[in-house]
Amino acid sequence: MSSFYYLNGKDQKGPFTLEQLVEENINLETLIWSKEMDNWCKIKDLSDEYSFIKNKVTPPKFNNDNHEIELISDESIESNDLSEEKETTIKEDKSLKWLLMWISFHFLALVLATTGIRIFNQWGKAETKEFWPFVEMFQTYNLQTDYNYMTNNYNLERTTSFRGLFFNYDWSEFTVYVGIGLMWFASRKMSKK
Repeated sequence: MSSFYYLNGKDQKGPFTLEQLVEENINLETLIWSKEMDNWCKIKDLSDEYSFIKNKVTPPKFNNDNHEIELISDESIESNDLSEEKETTIKEDKSLKWLLMWISFHFLALVLATTGIRIFNQWGKAETKEFWPFVEMFQTYNLQTDYNYMTNNYNLERTTSFRGLFFNYDWSEFTVYVGIGLMWFASRKMSKK
């Protein structure tokens, strides 16, 4: 009669008979071993001759210790390769999300620059004198308030006006910033190869 051992986290338990093993708190993810086996094996991966065990186990409980043990086999090497591919895909997805957010922001800025909404661009038409965001968003000018008959001059009052966040944003800024985002994304893709 075979003796069976199983791993509970990092602790080895056993020896047990087949009947005793079924009475233990094991699940399909539990690693077991007997002298007929070459290596430790998960219960779910056992051959049909051990179907008696498979049918009697409880569902697996999450335990971090079980995830630290790795079997060295062709399957584990393939699964490691797959997990690396998944990790790379997730990183690429993050880069793509950042690129899409970057382009969306600049498209929104371009649209808002032409709306005439006071906080974005009070005139509704982009000025192209300076490159956004290196612009003065506040404009200071002298405002004629009234005529002074004593001095025969107009009284001037210094006033500051907010032009808007995107008053100077046009297609040239959009093209440059989206181009920078695309170059950043392409460099990230190239560096991963």
